[in-house]
Amino acid sequence: MLIVSSTEFGVFNNPIACQAVIEYAKLLSLAFPEKDFYPFSLLNLRPMPDLKWQRAEISQSYVKRIMAHARKMSISRQEAETYVRRDMEAEFEEIGQIQLQQRRSMEENIKQK
Repeated sequence: MLIVSSTEFGVFNNPIACQAVIEYAKLLSLAFPEKDFYPFSLLNLRPMPDLKWQRAEISQSYVKRIMAHARKMSISRQEAETYVRRDMEAEFEEIGQIQLQQRRSMEENIKQK
């Protein structure tokens, strides 16, 4: 199974985009043996903020957060990095959920007008 997502809300409402994904999946299936694909049950996809926003947030605070966490917990940089990644992922998921709800609310308001 191949799962495709987009950072653009509603992109797959376009039948041409859906057909392009189907064709791409067919081509991709020829390149990889079945054992190289993950089972759907192992995937846990959630909405995330815009990629540019994520990159800006990471570049602003990632290293500082790692160093602060390593000092605070008296652990190695590598161990601190694991904690910071997990924390940032959770923060991004929360922000992504909020943004998704806001987009849906805006779309609903537009439909009602």
